[in-house]
Amino acid sequence: NDSAGLETVRVNVVDLDGDGMLNLGTTGREIRFAMSESRIEPLIAIPIIPDIVLRPLTPVVTGTRALVNIDIVNIWPELVDDIELIFYEPFSSEWISDWYDGWGAPPEIGRTSEGTRVRWSSPRMPVLPEQSVHIGLELTGEQQFESILNVAALWSIGGQPIFPIPLPWQSWRIDGNEVVDLIFLSPALRETVQIRRWFAVVPEPIPLNRLLWEESEATVQEMGGRWLLVDNRPVNLYPGQDPLELLISADAAAVLVRYEVLWNEAVVTRMINELIF
Repeated sequence: NDSAGLETVRVNVVDLDGDGMLNLGTTGREIRFAMSESRIEPLIAIPIIPDIVLRPLTPVVTGTRALVNIDIVNIWPELVDDIELIFYEPFSSEWISDWYDGWGAPPEIGRTSEGTRVRWSSPRMPVLPEQSVHIGLELTGEQQFESILNVAALWSIGGQPIFPIPLPWQSWRIDGNEVVDLIFLSPALRETVQIRRWFAVVPEPIPLNRLLWEESEATVQEMGGRWLLVDNRPVNLYPGQDPLELLISADAAAVLVRYEVLWNEAVVTRMINELIF
């Protein structure tokens, strides 16, 4: 692959010649040319996103809540500046009530032909290869949680999807004092991933902005809980297979799960999710 001027390519992505295509450092390098050089086979067929009206999300008052926190590593050879989550039907944007105030926030939401798109965008702070960013959402309405499983994740440049993110989606089923943790990998993804799982029960909810991977051990201990390892070895998760289930007795204010996702033996995403009663 052409590596000349790589440092410039990573920071100067602008339309230098006015033809409507972004140039990678010089007029001779455009986004479409750089993408054609990649030798990595795509993990999924990138969905075609039709015209869409985007709007900022606005927080609303919540009851039972599910907090979703994700660290995502850019494993691809190009810089990226957007993360998109495609929530396939059934999903309603009204179920999203808050977000983590970090990279690319506030996210924007809109409809696609297949469901709902939530996008974090940060053109001024693109993500370089092997860098990671943190995003988070708060979802409401316990009757909907179990139906939120089929979710695809994508990196994009300027709103144009280019690379898939190997991200399974975690959700919940609630039955009295018993909670079932569910994890599902979208059938749109072509490759198997491996997961490591932990769970914890705490007497008080932990706020969205404190559910960070590096601080999760100390944060749970402060609340009087502890993380319990579920799998001694990584477990395979196949595209479209029935969700893996984990039954948790939860006579407490909140239940947490922690996931480490591996692809080709490398960590690609991490999640710390919480169900608040």
